[in-house]
Amino acid sequence: MKRMTWASMAVALVLAGLLPGCFGGGEEEAVAGDEYAEAVPDTAMLALTLDGEETATQGLEVGTIEAALPGDPAAFKGHAGEVMENLNALLAETHSEIETLFAEVEPVTFSKGALDCKIWETDGPKVHWRLASCVKDKKLKKYAFVLKGRPLASTSDADYLIVVAGEGKVLPKQDDKKRGSGRIGYNFTNLNTLNGRPVAGKLGIGYRAAGNTRHLVIGLNHVTGPKLKTEMHGIYRYFRVLGKGGRFAFLGFGDYLAKEGEKLVIGQDQLDEFVKAVIGWRATGEARTVLAACGGSVGEDKCIRVAQCWSKDDSVTFDDQAGGDGSDKAPAWDATKCSEIPYSVEDLPGDDDLEPPESSDSEAGAPAMPEPDESFEG
Repeated sequence: MKRMTWASMAVALVLAGLLPGCFGGGEEEAVAGDEYAEAVPDTAMLALTLDGEETATQGLEVGTIEAALPGDPAAFKGHAGEVMENLNALLAETHSEIETLFAEVEPVTFSKGALDCKIWETDGPKVHWRLASCVKDKKLKKYAFVLKGRPLASTSDADYLIVVAGEGKVLPKQDDKKRGSGRIGYNFTNLNTLNGRPVAGKLGIGYRAAGNTRHLVIGLNHVTGPKLKTEMHGIYRYFRVLGKGGRFAFLGFGDYLAKEGEKLVIGQDQLDEFVKAVIGWRATGEARTVLAACGGSVGEDKCIRVAQCWSKDDSVTFDDQAGGDGSDKAPAWDATKCSEIPYSVEDLPGDDDLEPPESSDSEAGAPAMPEPDESFEG
């Protein structure tokens, strides 16, 4: 399986080759924002939801699911909703600064040779923020961008810490909403150093939002946040078509399950499991979920597989659990109890779930995931 590291992704191109030249030594003039800003994805473009709407949750709130099926590891539908909510909250921690810059600051252009950039700068309560967006290919509408911050009392460029960096391509808007594709990386540890927000770790996203389709591949490296009960460390793939449904796959190693008596539940007990899970859903709310876990609370060299079907009112209509050799087998779905869904959950996620699809149609084209390794240290 091919994987990109932070050093080989757009972040490295931005930091090493483009944006340092945007911070001085050239001519500047006041300008209005345009594609330089459009190339930076917003939270709506990167948001994860389990329904067919842009931001609503359509009855898939975590609390109602846990009430319907308390303590069952197959409550992955609820867990998936919680994971998505936490990821959305983490992105909001950084994009709030970006949106403030776009809304309140008039950018200036910077030109040096063939390099054209726009820069937004402002003072926050604790941090001086600087966002730069530079043209990589004007014809293809590709841009590289970086958000840096330094303590408000500092005047030295050496004190800047990178919080967000990446590259993006501008695509036609949908209902006046941003659309685009690219890669973006986040350093939450640097954000914590700058303003003390209770976040840490690194996150990388390969994204494509085109028309009614959103496709994300997300890598997390020991990410913590104010709503997280434990560190997030894993790989997620999210695909959704507005008005149709979607698929959300997850691979991770961590403390996901605990034992209550002889029963496994979603929870933490200081024992790590390797987990593979996938949920497929219709825009109207019906869903199928499959979760497999090995080791940890399940037992040494032991695995379980749990599959369920859900109605649109969050009722469990089908349940199939297997251990031992049966944990590797696909569920025997009951056609009378399980609604058809537009995207398959027959197989648990594997290497193919972490690779960008080869097709270039509107329902494909997600770029390779930037792997959040230790090379993103700026």
